[in-house]
Amino acid sequence: MNSNLELALRYAKHRDLGDSRPYTELAALSCLDEKTIRRCINEITSYYVTATRCTPAEAGLLDDRLIKHILSNTELNSFRDLLGALCGYLLAYRGEDLSSIKRSSQVSLIGKHYFDILLRILSHKDQDKGAAIHSKSTALRYLRRHGQLFNKHFNVNDEYYAGSHSKRYMLTSKSKAVLKKLGVLLKNNLIQYVRLLGEHMEGVGSIHNDYSLRMVPLTLPNQYPITKPITYTPPYICSSGRRTFVRHKDCIALSVDELANLSLPSLLQVMGIASLSTDQRSVIVPLKNLSSTDPNLGRIYNIFTRLRGVERKALGYNNYDMSGGIQIISFGLLYKYAGHLYQTHDDLFQEYPMIFSYGYDQKYKDTMRESLAAELNISIPEVKALLTAYANGSNKNAGDNEQLAQFREESDKLRREVISVIATHRPEVRELAVNQSRHDFPEQIDWEDTAKNDKSARKMA
Repeated sequence: MNSNLELALRYAKHRDLGDSRPYTELAALSCLDEKTIRRCINEITSYYVTATRCTPAEAGLLDDRLIKHILSNTELNSFRDLLGALCGYLLAYRGEDLSSIKRSSQVSLIGKHYFDILLRILSHKDQDKGAAIHSKSTALRYLRRHGQLFNKHFNVNDEYYAGSHSKRYMLTSKSKAVLKKLGVLLKNNLIQYVRLLGEHMEGVGSIHNDYSLRMVPLTLPNQYPITKPITYTPPYICSSGRRTFVRHKDCIALSVDELANLSLPSLLQVMGIASLSTDQRSVIVPLKNLSSTDPNLGRIYNIFTRLRGVERKALGYNNYDMSGGIQIISFGLLYKYAGHLYQTHDDLFQEYPMIFSYGYDQKYKDTMRESLAAELNISIPEVKALLTAYANGSNKNAGDNEQLAQFREESDKLRREVISVIATHRPEVRELAVNQSRHDFPEQIDWEDTAKNDKSARKMA
């Protein structure tokens, strides 16, 4: 029997795939044609029984062949498609839960839906809380058909209320292992995957039109109209650090080196929405709104809101975020609309001594975070996340920690006072906020009396 076919069968045994593999797969692994595989079917069955497993080096070589085989049979229109196909490969060939999946089209399909769920969970900075996913999600419904796989790779919480919010889905050790393997594949082969996508994509012209150049008709004398690319000059440019991008086009270009420096969750999220650039050596990342809220009424939650601060800075966006934003904006509103109470900054400090200092004094903020990290025995990023949650309305018990309790009380009072003054002076703004919120704001709640221990007001704010 052909030595390449023997190697393919030893690889199948190494991966515990069995001898009943599709002819196209064995042909791809052995670099032979399908007719040869068909003629050797009896030999294949008998050889597999006594065959030894291939070496790790041989397994690595055939892993690459198998991935190329899967990708060559996948419609690759974006990096999201490519990442989905890689997830399918890891689930079907490097796991134990999809032994029934054999056709490359099935591998790509289940990988596509699996990656969709992964991406939704990774989009949340606190991934331990999981992501709320609607029960009618196409990806969710498809994966649930493979119950054994789904139950091993995702945990589901029990907090579900019809018409209020969806169940939340979290990663398990199994899905985290898949993520880790996917990260290794990307880090080792990122340049090759970028080039491979360029070879497979038929729609590079559309990317060319949308992001890089504008195509305009040009008519030459006595000739048919032709189309010629011209460089588009934007009306204004937005600069931050060393990176410059066209603001109104709402996209940036990232090189392969810049992608490789991202953390795995950030890399997957960026690649999940990226498209290939015309030079096929970089990717185009749209800065579109990724939230369900209306960007015309508030903040735009684009891809950079999902990256870590150090990663934004590495990409040149040094002033992208606002330190102490919720406190500074809230105090500005009180200063403007409650001027009869707060005529100077000192008046605000007297009423909100902790969170005023936290919002305006970076040294105070750093010291407070370090102190809480030591007292609670958690990391500074975890402290930051905890304080941000309190600032945004978390009702989590502060325990017996006096700093946390004061931060929570002042944050609660500030939110309620802002709601009160806005309801009085800018009711139209309050109405817009209510329409954007996932919560109801009952009319009977007394927002004005912020000193009253109104549990409903505390919860709603």
